[in-house]
Amino acid sequence: MDFNRKNSGNIVYYTAPTLDASGLCVHAFSTRFGGVSQGIFETMNLSFSRGDDPDAVRENHERMTKLLGVSFDRIVSGKQVHNCRIRVVRENDFGIADGYDGMVTNVSGKVLLTHHADCAPVFLLDPVKKAIGLAHSGWRGTAKGIAARTVESMQDEYVSDPDDLIAAIGPRIGQCCFETRDDVPTEMCASLGEWTDKYCLPFGEKFKVDIGGIIAETLMRAGVKRENICISTACTCCGADFFSHRRQGASRGSMAAFFALK
Repeated sequence: MDFNRKNSGNIVYYTAPTLDASGLCVHAFSTRFGGVSQGIFETMNLSFSRGDDPDAVRENHERMTKLLGVSFDRIVSGKQVHNCRIRVVRENDFGIADGYDGMVTNVSGKVLLTHHADCAPVFLLDPVKKAIGLAHSGWRGTAKGIAARTVESMQDEYVSDPDDLIAAIGPRIGQCCFETRDDVPTEMCASLGEWTDKYCLPFGEKFKVDIGGIIAETLMRAGVKRENICISTACTCCGADFFSHRRQGASRGSMAAFFALK
């Protein structure tokens, strides 16, 4: 099942229909449309660390949180370093979780947020224990198994049963555009196993890598049912909706994934 592309006024965003249908959470993956930023950040840049006007970035956050019916003051934002560390977010936490690429919580109204510009957002909902997880899964984090680590954190903290989890893998650089040398397939194979080879297709002297496929199989190997995994087909590199590090380099804004329990 694919993600849905939605509009609210001039804000364009994506959601997973399976998470929408649960009625237990609010979530979104933003695009580059619907904000007030200017220049290379036009218009919905959600990163305070790229040199954009902080007032514009704050307004962009306010627009997204208003859309979702949550509070800016309840956001905990991961400061990603492409690892597999998971932060347990509690009631009194706010601001930046420095050094964490994944977060879990069972606190209603607490907003988990990760930044993206080609790396995949991975949403996890436990509808039984009423808990959520959100991971930023670039290729390094994917190789380190951050999706499975997020599942394990939910098991450890909330006694989640992977069988119950609803997972959604959002827009990210697609296999169509993620062209690499052999370092990426080699790392995937060394870290996760030879099964990753089927997601790394030879392309001349290089490879085209399906990060979404690897994440999905990692989740399944962690116990999540295949039918409970929703995968976006949108590519952030060749899709007009998105900022892309591969396409634009450092001269760009960032999207964000938002996730909160109602």
